[in-house]
Amino acid sequence: EVTFPSNDPDEPAFKITVRAQSVRMDPCNASIVPATLNFGLVSPPNYKDLTFAITNNDTAAGKTCLVSHVVIKAGSDVAFSLPGGDLEQLELQPGQTQQVLVRAWPMGSASQTVTQIMGNVEIGISNPMNPIVDVPLSASVATSCLAITPNDLDFGTVKKGCKSMRRNFSVYNTCSQGVTVNDWGMLAASIIPNGEHGCTQPAGCAEFYIDGAPTFTAGTVITNTSGVNTFTMRYAPLNDGPDTGAFVIKVTQGGQMVDYIVTLRGKGDDQGLNTDTFRQDSKPKADILLIIDNSCSMADEQTNLGLNFTSFISYAMREGIDYHIGVTTTTPANNGVLVGNASNPKVLTPMTPNVETLFRQKVAVGTGGDATEWHAAIAAAALTAPVITNENAGFLRPDAVLAIVVVSDTFDQSPLPASVYENVLRNVKGAQNTNAISFNFVGPTITTTLPAGCSYDGAGPFPGKTVDLVNAFNGLLAEICTPNWGTTLENIGKIAFGYRTSFFLTAEPDLGAGPVVVKIDHADGQGPRVLDQVDERGAPVWRFDQVTNSVVFEPLFVPAPGDVMTVTYTVACL
Repeated sequence: EVTFPSNDPDEPAFKITVRAQSVRMDPCNASIVPATLNFGLVSPPNYKDLTFAITNNDTAAGKTCLVSHVVIKAGSDVAFSLPGGDLEQLELQPGQTQQVLVRAWPMGSASQTVTQIMGNVEIGISNPMNPIVDVPLSASVATSCLAITPNDLDFGTVKKGCKSMRRNFSVYNTCSQGVTVNDWGMLAASIIPNGEHGCTQPAGCAEFYIDGAPTFTAGTVITNTSGVNTFTMRYAPLNDGPDTGAFVIKVTQGGQMVDYIVTLRGKGDDQGLNTDTFRQDSKPKADILLIIDNSCSMADEQTNLGLNFTSFISYAMREGIDYHIGVTTTTPANNGVLVGNASNPKVLTPMTPNVETLFRQKVAVGTGGDATEWHAAIAAAALTAPVITNENAGFLRPDAVLAIVVVSDTFDQSPLPASVYENVLRNVKGAQNTNAISFNFVGPTITTTLPAGCSYDGAGPFPGKTVDLVNAFNGLLAEICTPNWGTTLENIGKIAFGYRTSFFLTAEPDLGAGPVVVKIDHADGQGPRVLDQVDERGAPVWRFDQVTNSVVFEPLFVPAPGDVMTVTYTVACL
């Protein structure tokens, strides 16, 4: 009992009871891999996760390790955290490994000037010779110029002795300044030492490795006009259980040296049986970004959009969806900043009073905008740093699906290829989280004779790069000249607010080794049940699409809010 006396007349002594329990244990023989975590460049509002492993290296019975605590050490930068929470009183059995997830998430806005942040994870281990071990943490905070897609990849489960399918990575420069590649390769933490898990290479074995030469080398200058650079990777597990790795591209950006880190995950087992899990939130969240053409030819379309708010929002209201709606324009100078003022907030929600009236006012963005209309570039600007952290703060939520809806009577004049914007947008929700983002377009789609009374703004090309993004993100395409605005907006609303018919798998099934098995665990609590591809009446329920590597549902059978779906399959052994 510890007593703290004071001159407080109401409580002159404050007592704290301290308890502990001692145990007799052999000194722990533990290893921590990697010994340091370098997160590379992290640009707000994005974050990056890395892991390290604590392993009890003793395999004899009774050789238990006690990890008394795993915490972010006092004095570390506030950007570092343990998303899974602190660990306390963890016992590692002989040979057992504990993975620890660490997050670097700097807040506020970023500039082109690189700021270094530092920290430590403190680990208490039952070893009297070394009872406290630190894992140093470091990250660079600045505006990101290179868009690497995916920047985080899960290879899924792969059978030991097999290789995964090739996974392609794309590298673009989204800044006006060039970025020079200095070096690239796997981080040392990704390499298994010689003699462990069957590794026989003197320099160690990489379970994640580059397959073929990248299109860049040391000295390559990547500019925003040089197009896409690529590299390809595979995963070949040597042992059972989860693996993590990281690929680094070391560059000079704005005269400063920074690292771009691509995080990698996978799992090895004896069968190569992979299970993907999809959860439908019982109360889904959806962030809807409307990009509306504000050029001189768009008055009628803005009016029709405002008058059909009920059709657009009907699905969200019926399903009780927690939505955010933001509106911006196609004018490049606006840079994706959301429309709003003191009487009409930038973000409309189900709790906004008179939301229908405010929506009608908000989408009437006027016709005094620029004759050069950007679609994809505006979407990228509105959803990525630094705009989103300042002007658009509060719109984008990490746990919500994202829908981009462009309404324009002309083609996209964004300066870069559609593929560049596709990769930038994929990273907003994570390149593998394809189900969490859609791109929709109400605009010019007719390439032959236009209907009477219909005209487009400009000479084309139609349908243009916006349609490429609709296809890339499985959105809805509607013709602006001949729409039934009520039906069009109702259909877009279903997609925008989370109505998904396709669920994309993390790995490629080997259909010759076994079927794709779909199970649904309904919110009724009766447990998971296998879902047949046809129902008892012979009506199709779902199918596996090999071209898109996805499970595709018929609309009547899409998992409902609150349902959990698992897709299990044998991964192809390459």
